[in-house]
Amino acid sequence: MLRKILLLGLLVLGLAPLHAQTQNHAVPPEPLLWQVTQGQRTLYLLGSMHALKADDYPLASSVYAALNAAQQVYLELSSESMTDPEQITYMLQAGTQPVGRTLQQTVQPSTWQALQAFSSQRKLPISSFQGLQPWMAAMTVTTTQLKEQGFDASIGLDEHIRQRAMAAGKQVLGLETLREQIALFANWDATLQDQFLAEALDDTAHGGNALDRLYTHWRSGNADALAQDFLDDMRDTSPQMYAQLLVQRNRTWMPVLLAYLRQPGAGQALVVVGAGHLVGPDGLVQLMQAALDKPQQPAVKRLAKK
Repeated sequence: MLRKILLLGLLVLGLAPLHAQTQNHAVPPEPLLWQVTQGQRTLYLLGSMHALKADDYPLASSVYAALNAAQQVYLELSSESMTDPEQITYMLQAGTQPVGRTLQQTVQPSTWQALQAFSSQRKLPISSFQGLQPWMAAMTVTTTQLKEQGFDASIGLDEHIRQRAMAAGKQVLGLETLREQIALFANWDATLQDQFLAEALDDTAHGGNALDRLYTHWRSGNADALAQDFLDDMRDTSPQMYAQLLVQRNRTWMPVLLAYLRQPGAGQALVVVGAGHLVGPDGLVQLMQAALDKPQQPAVKRLAKK
């Protein structure tokens, strides 16, 4: 579950502060980066991890070249949406149990027992989870694990690009709203929410190696490994989550991105989304190729690592 959030979701990483530990990497990350062209218009597609470590910066120079060339930046969420009081209130309400009901009454006994073990090991009061919906409890568990492994959402790639773009006076737009992102989780039925929480708890016990692999694949820009290690497993074990968190969102974003490419005149924009949204048969790269490529004139190309 943690891998789903790092590559496909954002809101979990804003639920609690994280503090990164440095590892002194000798080589800067070379994230996934594609260039999409249509006439005089260019989109750069950049694959993010939503929480990183301090020594992941600076990134490869090709990332900053794309940002410098862009007049606009598209992120999953705009700054306005993330700070809108009405949407934040919706998030809090959607993540809270109705009066008179508890998390323990909502989830399977095995899930509750795993949460008790998680809380006991970290000396957290189990009562602090009782008022949460399962999906919100899963977000809290995931946030805790990220903190334990040294990741920091405040310096995730999205936020890094957001801050640099705003400092440069570039227009920063959102592909969806916080409310829309929250609704993805809040509208799941009890069974799927329980699965989401159970997976989060299982990751805390067994997910360390998987997270290390994901992080290594992202740093090296290994698109095939990301797709095989992450998307194939998600599609097989959680087909509904795969459809809702990846496929449907990608298809919703495509008209916005194609509309930009088909505007008259010259222009360049940078699109920063979770790396999972770019790779695999349902990724934005494949969708763009299907929509734009012509014989002998590919519209989508992977940019060389620099």
